[in-house]
Amino acid sequence: MKKTFISLSMMLIVILALTGCYEWPDSIWNPDDTGRTVPTITGVDKTTLLGGIDQLTITGSGFGTVANELLIYFKKGTTVGWGRTLSITDTQVIVEAPDVTSDSLEIWIDLRGCFEYAKFTSSLITIEPGMKSLPIITSKPINQVAVNENGDIIIALGSSKDMFSVTVDDSITIIPDVSFSNSLNVLSMRTKGSDIYYTLREYIVKYDGALDRNKVNAVKKNLNDFAFANNNKIYLVASNYIYSTDHDMSNSAEAVIDTNYNYTKCEVYDGNLYVTSTYVGSDTLRTNEKAIMTYPINTDGSLGTGTMLINWTADFAGSIIKGLTFDANGTMYVATNTSTPIYVFEPVAGSYADGNISLLYPVLLDQAIISMRWDSGDYMAFIAEDAGGVRTVYRLNMIETASANYIP
Repeated sequence: MKKTFISLSMMLIVILALTGCYEWPDSIWNPDDTGRTVPTITGVDKTTLLGGIDQLTITGSGFGTVANELLIYFKKGTTVGWGRTLSITDTQVIVEAPDVTSDSLEIWIDLRGCFEYAKFTSSLITIEPGMKSLPIITSKPINQVAVNENGDIIIALGSSKDMFSVTVDDSITIIPDVSFSNSLNVLSMRTKGSDIYYTLREYIVKYDGALDRNKVNAVKKNLNDFAFANNNKIYLVASNYIYSTDHDMSNSAEAVIDTNYNYTKCEVYDGNLYVTSTYVGSDTLRTNEKAIMTYPINTDGSLGTGTMLINWTADFAGSIIKGLTFDANGTMYVATNTSTPIYVFEPVAGSYADGNISLLYPVLLDQAIISMRWDSGDYMAFIAEDAGGVRTVYRLNMIETASANYIP
């Protein structure tokens, strides 16, 4: 009886709707409406792009002036990539190349209110990988990476206790006579010319391709990072200490001792040592406060008084800095363990804290960074970790000249 009642009720609702008790809305289709004028595409400024990195300028007419009313697709068969519109005028659109890889791509533009796509097929687009995964994908304990001026990536591979070199053409070579008990002990790596430097706990090691390795017991502290300076010094950071030694590691000296800070990452640029720090002093209001600090490098190699450049905890709460570097123009790149991992700081009047802040290629970079290096040349190398803990080594073409701190 209950089921019959429900069925009869539903029939009554349908009958009422069909007999006019419920007024249907008017149809939006108007056969006499031609819609907005379809845009005309007359040209593009390039045909080969790096996905997620390069920008394409499209010229034509009728694009409008509202970015979110214009959708730009790069299409070939079922391969479709949506390009992010960066700027727009009625005659010109600048779009970011999507993270797809294909050639012979057509450009299709969908303008809100148009009944047809604007299509451009006379100059077909090729999108190449903007970021390349190296042929080593593994889980922990890969934890450090370096890159030389040729774009060769150096990786400390914990499973076999070796170092690998991966060239730009994907040739993999085991670096001979370099071994360690666990890659987790390799806390930092860099290249200088053809030499590889790395830290093992409290040691800094120089490997120059020969069988002998120059090992210096710098301190009884774990050396978290190091950087080369133009004054023939290597600066090394550890808990409460900043140390220095010569490039040939013929001596070791303490440059700064400060029990208020633990130092983790460092870089040299324009006569200053930049360090990332965590406050461990007695001020409870600053407990675990993270910052980027700067120390002027004196002519004798000593360091001046440190000042806070950016209060990282206040401005970027929740992220941990995994690396920092500079390009030749003074732009600072800071890698973090967040899903939008690399921040770009462009100084205004020399102040990074007050400068323009953006993200490096947010279309491509969406995993936490474990280690990042860009010492010289066109390539940045980094290890990214996904939500499942799997770490992958990447090579990113920065298309830049060598950074100013590089010493040939």
